Amino acid sequence: MLALAGVCLWAVSGLPRWNAVLFPNPGGAPDLHAAIALPSLVLAIGALGREARRFLDADARRRSPFALAFASNPTAMIGLFGALVLAALALFTPLLAPFDPNLIDAGPKNTAPCFAYPLGTDTFGRDLLSRLLYGGRISLSIGFVAVSIAATIGTTVGAVAGYVGGWVDAALMWVVNLILALPRLVFLLTIVGLFRTTGAQSLMLIVVILGLTGWPGVSRIVRSQVLSLKEQDFIQAARSLGFSTPRILFVHLVPNVLAPVIVFCSLAVGSTILAEAGLSYLGLGVPPPTSTWGTLVTDGRESLRVAPWVATFPGLAIVWAVMCFNLLGDGLRDTLDPKLRGR
Repeated sequence: MLALAGVCLWAVSGLPRWNAVLFPNPGGAPDLHAAIALPSLVLAIGALGREARRFLDADARRRSPFALAFASNPTAMIGLFGALVLAALALFTPLLAPFDPNLIDAGPKNTAPCFAYPLGTDTFGRDLLSRLLYGGRISLSIGFVAVSIAATIGTTVGAVAGYVGGWVDAALMWVVNLILALPRLVFLLTIVGLFRTTGAQSLMLIVVILGLTGWPGVSRIVRSQVLSLKEQDFIQAARSLGFSTPRILFVHLVPNVLAPVIVFCSLAVGSTILAEAGLSYLGLGVPPPTSTWGTLVTDGRESLRVAPWVATFPGLAIVWAVMCFNLLGDGLRDTLDPKLRGR
C-alpha cells in the first residue's frame, strides 16, 4: 500500500511536468509539484524495495541461488537498491528537474539550498538540482556505454587468444600487457589532448577512449577461463562434430565465461565514472555548458569557500554511484562464484 501511494503521489505530481517536457518552458519557476515529485518517487522505490526483500526472504528456499544470495547479502541489496534509484532518477530526469540545466539566472547567484532551490544555485544562477540530474544522466550513460565497449572488445580478444593459442595468443597478450603497463590517466590525457573536439563529438570521443582503454583487464579474465574450458568434453565434442571456430567461440565458450564478465562490468562502471570525473576536473572532459558530475565538481572549485554546495553535492553523487556499483559487483561475485557462494 505504501508503494502504491508513493507511485500515485509521484504520478500526480509529475503530470504538470509532462507539459514542460513536451512544450519546454525554461523560465518556469519551481512549484509544489516539482517539490514533491522527487520525495514521492524515492518513497515509492523504497517501499517497493522493502516488499521485494520481504518477497525474497519469505520463500528463499524455492528460489534460484541468485535470488537467495542477494536476499542473504545486505551489502548486495544496498548496491542493487542504489543502482535502481540511480537508474530511476536518470530515467525520470525531465519530470524531476524543475529548470533547464543550462538556464542562466534561474535564481539568485550562489544561493544556499532552500525550498525553492533544494541544492542551491551556482555562480551563474543555474539550478544545481537540475544540473545534477541531467549530469547524472550523462555520467551514467558514459559509464555504461564505455564499459559495454570495453567488455565487448575484451571478451572477443580474450576468447580468441585463449582458444587459438600460439603466436596469435602471444601477439594479443603483448598488446594487452603494453596497454596495462601504461598509466591510464596519462594515456587518457594524451589521447584526449591530441584528438580533442567540440560539441557532441567530444562526448563521443570520451566514451570511445574510456571504452578502448578499459578492455585489457577483462580480456585476461576471459582468456584464463577459455584456457580451462577449451579442454572440456563439450568443446571436444563440438570439434568432433565439425563446428566452425567462430561457432565454438561465441556459441559454446563465451556464454560459459559471462559470469566474471558481468562482475567486471558492474565494478568497472564506477571506475569509469571516476575516470570521466577526473578528465572533467582537469578540463579535458565534456565541454561546457553540458553538465556531468565531473564538470559540476570543476565548476564548484573556484567558489568552494563561498558556495561549497556547488562541488559537494556532485561529489557525493559520484561517491554514491561508485559505492553502489562496487557493492553490486561484490554481490554478483559472491553469487556467481560457487566457492564464495558456499561460504
